[in-house]
Amino acid sequence: MNVEQILTAIEQNTKPDFSNDTERCLWLAGTGKWEQSHDIVESLPEPGASWIHAMLHREEGDLGNAGYWYHRADQPMPPRGTSYNEELKEITKALLD
Repeated sequence: MNVEQILTAIEQNTKPDFSNDTERCLWLAGTGKWEQSHDIVESLPEPGASWIHAMLHREEGDLGNAGYWYHRADQPMPPRGTSYNEELKEITKALLD
């Protein structure tokens, strides 16, 4: 999938055919299925999964845990005021471009 396809699927809340678990996690995270996304992302080893994991914990309000995962992903915590949707789009573009 490309960035536009997954962002459109998130916006329309339509389940696409996923090529991999990273796409599935992004879609689940974007459609409010936080726990399902978290369950999958925990088992993924790549740095992109750590970035998704960090975003999920930041949204949850667990900033300490989020900080750990941002560090593992080698990504900074977003500036204060950055919305969940803004970060989701940033991560999606970075991982799927």
